[in-house]
Amino acid sequence: MEVIEQATSQLSSEDPIRRLAGFHVLSVANAAKVSGIELRWPSPPFDGTHIELVDNEWRFQLSWTLKFLNERAELFEDERRQITIPPYPFTEEAVQAFVAQMRKALNARSIFARFKRPASLSTEEELLRTRCIQILRGNWTTSQILGQAAWQLVCVPRGQYLQGNDSSVFENEQPAHLCEVDSFWIGGTPVTEQLWSVVMGEDPMRASADHAKVGVSWLDALKFCNALSRRCGLDEVYVIPSTETLNPEDVIFDYERNGYRLPSEKEWEYAARGTQRGLNQMPKGVDVEHMSDFPLSANDISPSAFSGSEILKEVGWFVDNSRNKLPIQAQKRPNSFGLYDMSGNVREWCMDGFGRYHDWDNSSVVQAHSAQNRVCRGGAYSLRSELCRVSSRVSFGFNQTNSITGFRVARTQ
Repeated sequence: MEVIEQATSQLSSEDPIRRLAGFHVLSVANAAKVSGIELRWPSPPFDGTHIELVDNEWRFQLSWTLKFLNERAELFEDERRQITIPPYPFTEEAVQAFVAQMRKALNARSIFARFKRPASLSTEEELLRTRCIQILRGNWTTSQILGQAAWQLVCVPRGQYLQGNDSSVFENEQPAHLCEVDSFWIGGTPVTEQLWSVVMGEDPMRASADHAKVGVSWLDALKFCNALSRRCGLDEVYVIPSTETLNPEDVIFDYERNGYRLPSEKEWEYAARGTQRGLNQMPKGVDVEHMSDFPLSANDISPSAFSGSEILKEVGWFVDNSRNKLPIQAQKRPNSFGLYDMSGNVREWCMDGFGRYHDWDNSSVVQAHSAQNRVCRGGAYSLRSELCRVSSRVSFGFNQTNSITGFRVARTQ
């Protein structure tokens, strides 16, 4: 299909709008293919208008597919033989012809028709109807899916802060020490199931747009970051050898590249803490691209135990309020940087290996890279409140997965 080839070529464009439009077309094409729905593709140029046209066409085909299937579900077997569902892609003329046939069939029904049972839809028709309902109820668009990572990253300005907690009963949070962090971008929420599905080539119709993707290892998260970078025409940050006996130290990374990556541990805690007064302390007229010109001092950083509050239930999901179920994202108050769920929802992988602060090299971007166990931060919906503090640290094996651990992406500014 010519438009798909043209969309693919846009992924390497220097224009971010063209890259977005190209990725948008490819993602919608993938979703339509999975559903068995054919679309009429608008002609280039690839720009913001193109995205809107693709979404309108996608929604038109979905809406009428659902309409046709709902109507067929009410028909008797003999009536179905008289009414033909037009082939994809639907047109206005075909839609009107179908409506006329339906009216004719209903008008011809006898008074005894109410005692008859409509014929069942086929398994394929029922599956397609379910998918259409899921997409339309979720107001599904590719832009919305990508918004979880690519188009709604939060810019965190550079600055200093005290990492750790000398008052903690957990020794791995001690000693508190001064860290410097360069400005960077980080996802407003963890990666969702739906974003994962779109990027990794799985069926996005079976994934939630509202819940974090869990059950992924540290290595899985790195592979996702590379895949998202490729889909967006950015440089891959990680070089991951394809060997059966892979160790974390075998992974080569370059944080100077512009692609997606995991945040470092000191970036994660800095972003989770936020500022005491929010970013309204920045001089008027300063946009995110120049925020690094106004670094934050350690006194600017919030001392709150949780990300955005001293009261966990205001900002996070934990064992006392989640009913032990994976919560919908971004339902609690964000912190001052505009980041959601950094103190409870799911734990989040960081790039670093797990080690004691005593052994840290503050000049290094990532700590203990050779360690088998990798750092997880952020608490989770099934954990006690003390494990959801911004200074809390745990670790898991780099290939280990569980039901409470996901990740959020970052990019170097």
